[in-house]
This record gives sequence, C-alpha cells and structure tokens, in this order.
Amino acid sequence: MNDKIQKKPNIVSIDISKINLDKKIYPREKIDEQLVEIYRLNLEAGTDLPPLVVQKNTNTLIDGAHRYHALKSLKKEKVEVEIVDIPDSELRAEAIRRNIKHGKRFTVLEIRATIIYLRYTDNKSLKEIAHIVNRSEGRISQILMEYRHRGRQLFSDLNPKVPKIDLRVKANHHIKAEILEKLEAGLSGKEIAEKHKISQGLVSQIKKKNHEWLTSPVYFKMEKIRAVRLLEIAFINSQLNQAKFEFKEDGITIRNAKGERETPVCIASFDVDSFLHYRLSHPIDGYAKSDLLKQVREVDSDEIEFALLDANTWKLRWTNNEKTHMYDDIDWRDFPVPYMELDSEGIPKSVVAKLQVVQSDFPRKSKGQLTLKMEKGELVGVYDCQEWKCQRTIKPEFIEKKGNARACVDLATMDNLLKISFLRYNCIWIGMWSAQTHLAIGNSYPDYRACFIL
Repeated sequence: MNDKIQKKPNIVSIDISKINLDKKIYPREKIDEQLVEIYRLNLEAGTDLPPLVVQKNTNTLIDGAHRYHALKSLKKEKVEVEIVDIPDSELRAEAIRRNIKHGKRFTVLEIRATIIYLRYTDNKSLKEIAHIVNRSEGRISQILMEYRHRGRQLFSDLNPKVPKIDLRVKANHHIKAEILEKLEAGLSGKEIAEKHKISQGLVSQIKKKNHEWLTSPVYFKMEKIRAVRLLEIAFINSQLNQAKFEFKEDGITIRNAKGERETPVCIASFDVDSFLHYRLSHPIDGYAKSDLLKQVREVDSDEIEFALLDANTWKLRWTNNEKTHMYDDIDWRDFPVPYMELDSEGIPKSVVAKLQVVQSDFPRKSKGQLTLKMEKGELVGVYDCQEWKCQRTIKPEFIEKKGNARACVDLATMDNLLKISFLRYNCIWIGMWSAQTHLAIGNSYPDYRACFIL
C-alpha cells in the first residue's frame, strides 16, 4: 500500500472550504475539543504545524482533523496540504496508519474497532493489519477471536442476553447509524438488508425501536460539550427558566427573554455545521425549561441525540439511556423578544458603538453597577460597587463603531453571563446604543454566534 503513496511530499496551498471531511474514514471516536484549542493557541502564537494530508483530486482529509478544526476556528481561508495519490479503497487504512503514529493516543476501544473494521470491512490480512496499527499479529488474532466468539448478535440493545460490552456492537455502531439514515431516506427494509448483509427482521426491529425518532419533526445529534454550550446560551447559564428554539432548514435560532421589556435577552443562531447530524421535516418552534440543561450536564456520554416530537415534548438519548421531557405550560406568548439582526460577531447591527474589549477590564464577583460611556472615540467605565467606586478609561482591543453611547449593567448579572463557556475567552465584543442604557455582549465561531443584552 505504501508504494502507492508519493514518497516526495507534494505540498500546496488550497482553500480550506475545498477540503472534504468524510466521517466514515476517520479512525477516532470523536474530535477532542481540548486538543483543537491547544492547536489553535499554538497557531495564534506563530507555531508551524505539519500540513494537512488530503487525497489527490477529491481533497478528502486523511490526516490532520484536529489541526483542520483549529485552522477553521481561526477563520483561515488558505491552508497548506500534502496531496497523496491513493485509491478510495485504501483511504481508511491510510488514515489509521498516519493517525496512529502521532497526535492523540488511540483508546483501547478505537484500536479494537479499527482492527475489526480492517479485517471484516477492508478484508486486510493479519500481516497488513499488524503493519497499519503497529501491533503484533498474535494480539490482533486474539482480538478477532474474542470478537468472533462474543459478537454473534449485531446490536446488543436488541437482545438482552448479549453482553453490553460486545465488541462487535461497538465496532459496528456506525452501521446502525447508516441503517437509520437509510430508513429516514425512505429505503425499504429489503434494500437495507441486502446492502448490509443482515436480515429484514433485524431492520424491522431497528425501525420499530426507533419509530418516534424516525418520525419526529426535528432530530439532531451533538457532542455533549456543544450541547451544554447551546443550552447554556439558551438559558443564559440558568438565569432564565425557559427558552424558545426556532428549528429551520439552516439550523436553530434561539430568541429568549425574561419578559416584556426585561433583561437579560438572548439571541443566538447555530447553523447545521454545529451538529453531528441534523434532520428537519418542517420548520417548527420548540419550548423547554432549564431542567433540560441540568439533564444534559449530567449525561455520562460524549454524544447526545435529541428529538422534538411536538412543540413541547423533547426526547433525549445517549448510551443505553433515554429520557422524555414535556413542557405543556409554555407557548409562544411567553417570549416577547424584539427582532434584531446580528452581524458576524454576534452584535446587533443597530448599535452605534461597537468595540472588542478584554474581559479583565470588568470586575468579577462584585455587586454593584457598571456604567459604560463612549464619547469622542473613548470608552470610560464608572464602577459603583459595594467595596469601592472609581472611574477609569478602558482601552479597547479594536473599535469598529465610534458613536456616542451609554450603557448601565448589573455586575452580578454580567459576572454570571461571562461564566458561559461560549464567552470564556480573553476578548469579547460589546455594543451600545445612543438612546438606551442596554449593553450587548457577543461572540462568534464559524458555525454559531450569540448575543446577550443586559
């Protein structure tokens, strides 16, 4: 296989938007957000990282997923890639071979699933697998023997007698996901059974078990860390008890407030790139309470599935668990949120003053008021706290709009807001109006943005 790869690296610069991500060949269970953040900080500091590795002609990413997400978070338009000429049939094997040699160490489950996949899906010999995963043929033979001995049933949740730690269940979880996707697409049980070489009865069992999930108006799947972030934003870190979610073809919009003319207010949008999977049969508004955030925080799983059965009924599913939450006492009249159009940084376009500031300019864990004044291009903060009072000039990192404006906020409310993971970064954007006392705080990523009005 190695002979098919160019020995001399062919490194070029291409648009990051042209890189094709194929989850089927990615050998790891999930993207490590902490590792992405480490790479992002290194890139910001000027550290050179190895180029991404892509397939010739298709630009399918073979190696460098964490570096790719770090580059994307920095909104890089051009990236260096190493182009390798390799057939489609060898893509996953090559991705495994490269990933296993560097970066984050493979887990035991990832190694076992990789060995089983290479043997029974790619039809690799023991010698070839040993070379790819850097393990002895004896160890590989032992894993495969355990798999054959214990993995007779495809999905353990369909047969209680099969151990929950069944290796084949874990290794073939992606097959179950593919079956569900094909059922959603309208394929018949016979077509799916022939495709995956399983019985129609098993397909029928999967369809029956997942009926509500397949027929729900909305279904989406997220990494837990992102689901927590979405709900923290929706409920403003539990400052609000209820939230409204507008499900649309391009993603989810959140518009939330305590009540008419009251603050804080939340306006946020998450596009489809925020989700591992997103399906919508028709646009619909959904309503929930903050106990949903508490439930998601307690979930012991890296990924969570959500289904909205109707406007007030949510289903959550994760490893061997499923919960239903109903909120029949909420409707659209509880959300008098004014319409505001946000810019790319998550700040309303109607503000007259827009600045990027360092979070350390705002006192934390203090009770009192902060009044911000923007006059003649200069930002002044007047702090009236229980412990002290002062006035000082704040030097913004960047000023986009210099209009005269004023805002007054409660420091305790602002401190609780800045605890949201979405805003736990060195700099944030703020916006102010000339005839109001409200302050807009915002931030954004390539796939979502949010604004809070205090």
